[in-house]
Amino acid sequence: MLTFQDSLKELFLSRFKILWISSFLIGVLDAPMQALLAVYVEAEIEGTPLLSAGLRSTFLLLGGLFAIPAGTLCDKIGTKTTFILGSTGTLVAGIVFLVHRPDLLFLLCLFIGVATGFSTTAGQTYLIHAAPRSSLGLGSAAFFMGMTLGSATGSRLAGMVVDTWGFETMGVTMMVLTFMVLLGTALMMPEIREDVNSSSGKRSAWGEYLVLLKKWDVRLLVSVRFLPTCYWGAATLLIPLLIFRATGQVSAAANYTAVSLVIATGCQLLV
Repeated sequence: MLTFQDSLKELFLSRFKILWISSFLIGVLDAPMQALLAVYVEAEIEGTPLLSAGLRSTFLLLGGLFAIPAGTLCDKIGTKTTFILGSTGTLVAGIVFLVHRPDLLFLLCLFIGVATGFSTTAGQTYLIHAAPRSSLGLGSAAFFMGMTLGSATGSRLAGMVVDTWGFETMGVTMMVLTFMVLLGTALMMPEIREDVNSSSGKRSAWGEYLVLLKKWDVRLLVSVRFLPTCYWGAATLLIPLLIFRATGQVSAAANYTAVSLVIATGCQLLV
């Protein structure tokens, strides 16, 4: 049996390391969209929390829905291509902080939601095929921990940038750096090539989901998972906004998100 150190070394000598680096950097750059959207809506366009909630729920809902057809897209155009295509959502997220019209913000969030579904599914699919079999559990932990740590880092940096130079500078920076990350990913990440068993096509992906949902334990898991996710959605929307109202500083709201994500990273590593 491999030791923890051996498993970690094996993991980061594989194709997984490019996925981890890319996911970490995308997490850094996508953090302002997660941490500061409600603050931006209130501070810059004088919108209500209801508007912020509508925008956020739009891309979260579409991210979940489009994670399903994203699997088919991975089979059609490749996992790497689907991951890069999905990561363009972070590029568009930078535009959000340059726009002051609610209707345009809604359209941008539509794109971000679809793209999130693609990147989430493609990233996890790539993980399954890139990580060595003996280190798959550690790979899963490292993958999600990397994204969480990236979001924590990005939240801290975003608050500093906005307090010093404003939301527009942050938005442009997000766009430029995301383009560079996507270019590097396209050049350095190897494609995952898998021989598809002919028998796997007998039942559609939708059919597989229906089979799963017929199982009572799967339905129970979905129901239990709803509760913490519901709290997470409310807390990540409202707590940074309340902190901004109390302090008048964007960095204070961003720092809360950074600290909470650092704690989450530690819990992920423990698990």
